[in-house]
Amino acid sequence: MTASALSTTELTELRNSHERTMRDVLVIGTPAAQSGSEPTKGDYTYSTTEIACGVNTNISNEVTDGTKATVTDGTIRVPWATSISSANRVKVTKRDAVALATPEVYAILGTPKRARAELILNVLRVVGDSER
Repeated sequence: MTASALSTTELTELRNSHERTMRDVLVIGTPAAQSGSEPTKGDYTYSTTEIACGVNTNISNEVTDGTKATVTDGTIRVPWATSISSANRVKVTKRDAVALATPEVYAILGTPKRARAELILNVLRVVGDSER
């Protein structure tokens, strides 16, 4: 083991520490099953399981998937063990532990980045009948 490597116990403590700082809440949306050959734009089924998260929409980044670059609306941190991909959407229902009158829906851009203590999602706000 090198000096910079963390033990399993240290990683667990680090992840738990990060999760305690997540004061926002989201639910994960999965694309709804399609009955026809054409998918319905923006049709997602949202889980009732609330997940702690950390929303940062004060910054924007340019991210690329290798074929194009997109400017994001910010990032959302979720617990490390969260099962999520770019096929999902997230609906933020609470900010700073206060319920939002109108939840914020975000598309996930690219593959979530797996850091040591959390997953980091680059997100784009979905408004109205957006293509994303």
